[in-house]
Amino acid sequence: MSVAERYGSPEQSALRQKLEKWYMETMQEDKAGERKEQEGDYVEAIELYLKAEMPKKASRTLLKETSLLQDELLIGKVAGALGKGGQMELAGDLWSRVSRQDKALECYKKGGAFSKAVQICRDTKPTDVVKLEGEWAEYLMTQRQFDAAISHFIEAGHTSRALEASVKAGQWRKAKQIIEVCT
Repeated sequence: MSVAERYGSPEQSALRQKLEKWYMETMQEDKAGERKEQEGDYVEAIELYLKAEMPKKASRTLLKETSLLQDELLIGKVAGALGKGGQMELAGDLWSRVSRQDKALECYKKGGAFSKAVQICRDTKPTDVVKLEGEWAEYLMTQRQFDAAISHFIEAGHTSRALEASVKAGQWRKAKQIIEVCT
């Protein structure tokens, strides 16, 4: 195909159509997407990447072509595909990029990216930070990261859970400090 393009072959259009058809028949939507991206048809490229179950590539294309960041339906499709693929943090980054902090916050929480969630919360809903710190601590407990959970429980004002986390972590000095502060 590139040879036909380089030499301006009159069959260029027909060859392009054959190549695109072949990509689709052989389930190479990602290759067809790359081709569309090279041609500047970014929306079609993104659709093909999504069909090929390559949401990360679709996201990169979307972010590269900033004029598409106005299309909330397309952004929702890409973010949804990222979420289904277990890439909630990337979905949150995408929503954050288009100033949809509510959706970004939701994605970050689902993806366990609590540091980004707390930052958004500090900027948009500072009164919810304490609650979010508690959610973060509970998440860390489910991940068996007891050491890390301690400070978040303290930030959330859940001293009994902080004590429990410090005991599970074997942090006896911290447990003693928590007891001393509470009594």
